[in-house]
This record gives sequence, structure tokens and C-alpha cells, in this order.
Amino acid sequence: MLCAGWRYGVSVTLSGRTITGEVKVALFGDKGNTRQYDVFRGIIMPGSTHSKEFDAELDVGTIEKVKFLWNNHVVNPTFPRVGAAKITVQKGEEKTVYNFCSKETVKEDVLLTLTPCETPDTL
Repeated sequence: MLCAGWRYGVSVTLSGRTITGEVKVALFGDKGNTRQYDVFRGIIMPGSTHSKEFDAELDVGTIEKVKFLWNNHVVNPTFPRVGAAKITVQKGEEKTVYNFCSKETVKEDVLLTLTPCETPDTL
């Protein structure tokens, strides 16, 4: 069986405002990066988690960061802010899992970069 690409599974836990829109992510690794992939379209609600698998055009290697983007193609005078509290990426055959976190929220069409989660305090 020929492999058409590299399979990644992504789970995004949302933060910020409740609004209708779409969520995209791009993966950045030590061997390159993917384009933006659609993860979810519908009602963006803080605390909700959405998962999607996609086949990337390349192996990005060790995943170092993830970029999150949202939009809803509607002019909104309140400039709502949405973010990704956590993005978990599972990479292909080896099933390696990477966790990325952010406390930030961003306006529509602004890239949010998530970096590896800090290990929880042992207190």
C-alpha cells in the first residue's frame, strides 16, 4: 500500500468567546511545516474539544510548535477573541503524542503560536 502522505491526528481544546466560526491548525517541526488544515467548523465554545485526522504532504519531523487560526468571515464590531488552550498532535505510525498549550486568545485571522506545554507542578 502506498502512503499518500504523513498522517497526523489533532485535538484542539478551545478557549475565549462562544462564536460561530472555523478553526485551522498548521504543524511546525524540525524538518518543515504543513499548510493550514481545517479542524472544525461550527459553534466555537470555550472548553470544547474537536479532533481531526489529516494527511500532510511532508513529514515535519519532531513537532516543535503549532499555529492556530480561526475566522468566521463576518464583520463583528466587538472583535471577539478565541484561542486554543491545548492542542494535542498524534503523529502517524509511531503514535508519538505532542502536547502544546497557550493561555492567549486572538482576534479573527490572527495566528496564535502554541508551544510545548510546561510539565505540571508537582505540588
